[in-house]
Amino acid sequence: MDYYDILGVPFDSSEQRIRSAYLKAALRNHPDKHGDTEEAKRRFQEIGEAYHVLSDPERRAEYDQAAEYAIDDFGVEEYLLRFRIFVLTSQGLSLGAQTGEEEDVDVQEEIAQFLGFSSSRV
Repeated sequence: MDYYDILGVPFDSSEQRIRSAYLKAALRNHPDKHGDTEEAKRRFQEIGEAYHVLSDPERRAEYDQAAEYAIDDFGVEEYLLRFRIFVLTSQGLSLGAQTGEEEDVDVQEEIAQFLGFSSSRV
């Protein structure tokens, strides 16, 4: 269960965007609107749980670090956003690696720009 998917927000959403998505989803999926079925109750509880975790910065950080992801379902952009720290520190992709190869420097520069870091070249 991916809390970001439940609320329909991207991984890097602001607290305000998460709150707005929660309110819309809660109204849209309220059990009273769907015959008070078990499925409607379950869905409404999932939305509440997702908001409970993602609305609190500390719980959100813990969730982001501990969550199990189906990484095969992610595009490159989503993967890089979610696994930013891993990408930056993994051997071979580390932005600080000094391999001397021009191609490696170009790839590192591209990743840094994509992730919003300033250029390491002068």
